[in-house]
This record gives sequence, structure tokens and C-alpha cells, in this order.
Amino acid sequence: EQIDRATWQLSWALPDGHQARYQLRSEAGAGPLALLQLIQFQLPARIFIVEPNSPPAAAKPARRPQP
Repeated sequence: EQIDRATWQLSWALPDGHQARYQLRSEAGAGPLALLQLIQFQLPARIFIVEPNSPPAAAKPARRPQP
């Protein structure tokens, strides 16, 4: 949901009944959704891992396409 001109909030229910909220904020430009216009930027399929003892996912740097 859009909070104001520069802030969006994502919310979802967790398995334990609590509510998770994540806010995206931008100070200039097209707002937080401008991130989607970055080259090869993708939102992760899952942000939180809820299985116990799961190893963290390896971070991968973005690669710029060769001209």
C-alpha cells in the first residue's frame, strides 16, 4: 500500500500470527519502485526463511551487460 508520495509498505501474515511490515522509501525520483528499473534488478522470491537451521542464501552482485 502507498503511505505517501515517497513511501510504500508491504505487509504479510507470518505463520505465528504476527504481521510483518516492510517499508520502501525514496527521497527523489520515481520513488521506491524506481529500483525495478535498474539493470537486472529482481526482488527476491523470499525475503525471510522460516525453516530452522537453514543456511543463508549467498548474495550475488549485479552484473552490467557488456556493450
